[in-house]
Amino acid sequence: MVSRNQLAYAFDSDRTDLEGDPADVLGGKGQSLAVMTAAGLPVPPGFTLTTAACRTFLARGWSDELERSIREQLARLEQTTGKQLGSSTAPLLVSVRSGAAVSMPGMMDTVLNAGMNADVERALADLCGDPVFAADTHRRALLGYAEIVLGAPREVLANAAGGADPAEVAAILSFDGFDVPNDPLTQIERAVR
Repeated sequence: MVSRNQLAYAFDSDRTDLEGDPADVLGGKGQSLAVMTAAGLPVPPGFTLTTAACRTFLARGWSDELERSIREQLARLEQTTGKQLGSSTAPLLVSVRSGAAVSMPGMMDTVLNAGMNADVERALADLCGDPVFAADTHRRALLGYAEIVLGAPREVLANAAGGADPAEVAAILSFDGFDVPNDPLTQIERAVR
């Protein structure tokens, strides 16, 4: 059950007692993901931070309650998927997307592959048997995070994109003052902020 004061909502949670328009509580994308999940469509597991979480954050900033809600949902996601943030054998990568009750296509920023670091890159290379793919995924994650979360300007991103490998990309970004955190949970929490 979701209430107007609940901060986080798993896609597969019961919505039967939700007051009012679910999109007002979950945002348009969150509502769509919940409906598709309930219909049995193949939606990867995940969770939505509610509009109450947004209002609370805007009014009072980051709170222990919000952090606890995110960590609880991430733990549930790890249990559901059998994967773990930062794992060197079964890594969990997530996308963090902004949303609203009504949004325009193409207007929402998405941080892809939050949770990526060098250990996860090696695990991904082992799992898929393709180290080039794993390195490219890491490189793109660094650039996307620097752009969306850290606000790196185009010149810095263009310079960093010329890096031959993720370590070089990270070093270029860091030199220009855009340090992407290595800790997966820190990446996710900062992307949410």
